[in-house]
Amino acid sequence: MTYRIDWIQFLAAIAAIICYGATIAACFMFYVPWPATLPLMTLTLTAAGVWSHRRDLHETEGGAR
Repeated sequence: MTYRIDWIQFLAAIAAIICYGATIAACFMFYVPWPATLPLMTLTLTAAGVWSHRRDLHETEGGAR
């Protein structure tokens, strides 16, 4: 059995983790964090959505075999 890496899903997961960590860090570092956290949260949600969508596609595709 061979495994293939879905690079889009992998990079989306890495981006979501990094952006989420940066969002949490910004909340503690800045007095008024919303100028930094709003774009970071948007990127986090987008990357997590891409990861989840790709995961569902692979799960559906793998379950049919």
